[in-house]
Amino acid sequence: MELVESAAVRHVMLERRRFDPNLLPPEAQPYKQWIWDAGALCDDVPPEVVAAVITAESQWDPLANKGEAGAAYGMGQFMPETWSEFGQDGDGDGVKDVFNGADAIMATGTYLCHLATLIRGYLANNQIPGLVGEGNVRNLMLVGYNQGPNIYLPPHTWVKDGKTIPINYDSEGIPDSEDGNGTSGREYLEMILPNIEKYLSATASTTHRAEILRRAKRWADLGLGYSWTTYFDGYRMDCSGFVSMAWGLPPDGLTTDTLHQVAHPIEKDELLPGDILLNDAPGIYGHTLIFAGWVDDTRTHYYTYEESGDRGAHYGTVPYPYWPGKGTYKEYRLNSLRD
Repeated sequence: MELVESAAVRHVMLERRRFDPNLLPPEAQPYKQWIWDAGALCDDVPPEVVAAVITAESQWDPLANKGEAGAAYGMGQFMPETWSEFGQDGDGDGVKDVFNGADAIMATGTYLCHLATLIRGYLANNQIPGLVGEGNVRNLMLVGYNQGPNIYLPPHTWVKDGKTIPINYDSEGIPDSEDGNGTSGREYLEMILPNIEKYLSATASTTHRAEILRRAKRWADLGLGYSWTTYFDGYRMDCSGFVSMAWGLPPDGLTTDTLHQVAHPIEKDELLPGDILLNDAPGIYGHTLIFAGWVDDTRTHYYTYEESGDRGAHYGTVPYPYWPGKGTYKEYRLNSLRD
C-alpha cells in the first residue's frame, strides 16, 4: 500500500545533488531527524534550506536570546507573535517550546512552507515590487522569513527613528533597504545561500548492491513498523519509501507509480540482489520489495527485504513473483546502480 503524493517527485532525477546530513556541524547532529521531517513538509522547502536557515539564524543554539526582552528566540529566531501562530510540538512531548530544538526546527519548516505559499500568490497576482521575470520563490521566501511576509506589500516603506524610508527593490524583487537591524534582503541571502550549497553532497548519487542490502538490513534489524505518514532517516516507512531509502534516492522517497522513473525493467533470469519486484499500481494497490537472492535453483522462491503492512521492515522468503492474488509484478533495476 502506498502514499500517492510525494515531495520527492520534484527530485526524480537521481543525478541531483542531495542533502547530506553528515555535512551538518556537530551541534546539529542530534537534530538530523527533525531536519529531514521539516524538509518534507512541502515541495518548496527541502531539508538543506531548513538547515541553512537555522545555521544563519542561531548557529544551532536552542536557547538563543533566552531571557532577553523584545527579542527573537530559539533556533529559528521566532518573534513571540509568529511563534504563537506557527510554533510546533516537534518531539511530541505535548508542549510547543520555542527553546526546544525539535519544536523550533519543525516550526521553521512550517513557517517557510507558509511563506512559500504566500509568495506564489504574490507572484501570481504581480505583487512583488520591482520584479522583472518570473521570480525565484526560494529567495523571496527566505527574505520573507527574515523581514516578514508583508515586506512585499504596500506601503513599501520602513519607519525608522520616526522617519518613513522608502524600500528599494531590485529586479529580482529583493528589498535592499535596511530593516532596522542593518540587514538587507540581499545580505540575508548571502548568509543563507552558501549554507544551502554546503549541505548538499559534492557529487551526484550512485549506489552499489552491497549498499542497498546494507541499508535494507539496517531497517529490518531495527524492526521498524509500517506507516504512510511516519518517517525514519527522512523516508516514509512504507514499501516504496523503504526501497527509495535502500536505493539511495532523495528523501522522502518515490512511490510505486514513480519508482520506474529511476529504473529500467529486466527479466527474471537477470535478477540480482538489490533489484526490486514492483507492482506499479498507484495508491493502496501498489507494492514493491527488494530481491535478495534465490532460495534454490528452482527459482520459485526468493529472499527479500520488504516493508509490509503486516510485518513492517523485515527479511523473509516469498514465492516468485509474489503472493497469489496480490497483483502483477515486474522486475526493475536502478539506473545508477554500480555493481
